[in-house]
Amino acid sequence: MKKFLSVILAVAIIICAVPIGVFTVAAENGVLDGYYYYKVENDEATILSVNPAISGAITVPSSLGGYPVTIIGEDAFRGCEGITAVTIPDSVTIIGVDAFYGCSNLSNITTQDNITSIGRWAFHSTAFYYNSDNWENDVLYIGNYLIDSKSDISGDYTIKEGTILIADDAFDFSHNLINVTIPDSVKYIGEGVFSNCSKLASVEIPDGVKTIERYTFSSCTGLKSVTIGSGVENIDFNAFGNCGSLSSIVVKPDNKYFASDETGVLFNKDKTKLIRYPNGKPDTEYEIPDGVVYICENAFWACDDLINVTISDGVKEIGVRAFEKCTDMKSVVISDSVTRIGTAAFSGCYNLEYITIGDGVISIGEKAFDLTQFKN
Repeated sequence: MKKFLSVILAVAIIICAVPIGVFTVAAENGVLDGYYYYKVENDEATILSVNPAISGAITVPSSLGGYPVTIIGEDAFRGCEGITAVTIPDSVTIIGVDAFYGCSNLSNITTQDNITSIGRWAFHSTAFYYNSDNWENDVLYIGNYLIDSKSDISGDYTIKEGTILIADDAFDFSHNLINVTIPDSVKYIGEGVFSNCSKLASVEIPDGVKTIERYTFSSCTGLKSVTIGSGVENIDFNAFGNCGSLSSIVVKPDNKYFASDETGVLFNKDKTKLIRYPNGKPDTEYEIPDGVVYICENAFWACDDLINVTISDGVKEIGVRAFEKCTDMKSVVISDSVTRIGTAAFSGCYNLEYITIGDGVISIGEKAFDLTQFKN
């Protein structure tokens, strides 16, 4: 037993003598190389966490284990109070939620212009965040990235020229923001950027933006119109959720991926997919236009004014939650061409009494007519 304990003690002494910067241990989902615990996917490295003892002015490694570091993960440096400055290499394109949250002595941040996404509160509760000299007109910038804004920002606001990215949730709950001008330099608008901006009336998305992320305008209850630039390629189905006043979505004619009709309804370019019917349209009746094959997920979600809907011949599929919470809807006519009705497609349509289902339907999703008065 004494001999066994001696061996264990000797091993422990050797391990403790190895400098932490070169200590490498294989682990599930990645390796611990010095201070950095990371994982590798698609030949790219994501930093998951670091040794909390890390301190001073640091440079995030551009590669680990021979793989380029492209993501600083959620909470990766959270609470590392010893860090005073950080330089982020140009290999990094994504900084996760709370990545540097609570690094209370972090006062200097150097970034490159390659970042495409910065998560909510990535640099919150740092010395940089609390330094009033770093705020410009109630908005916090790091280089060309707009990180956050004061919740009491109000009236009309123009984001400064040269801004490349607006971080996740940057203007959320800015209840007194009425209009915002986004310059053409902006390429990336994060998730939830304008969510819960209840007085925001109109927004034009610049031509350089490719994606409108989820919840970007969620619960903007005063939003009446949105203009989508020519470069937008992707729109998340939750981008305009709970926008009760939104009556028109306008797509610039030279956009290659999306289109809108004269009534302000959003489609894909060839109008075979109906993507979003604005919540605030006052019409009580609507007939799906000819040529539409697919009614997308959440397309009519919470469109309270609609009473009667006709799903025209040619439509083949009604997406998940397509008409969910259309609380005033009373009747729906589904043509014979429809083969699939998605999960919860009409769920929560409390006044829905009469549905005519065509002979072509072969699949009805779970809870498709849940919480309705469906009789026929």
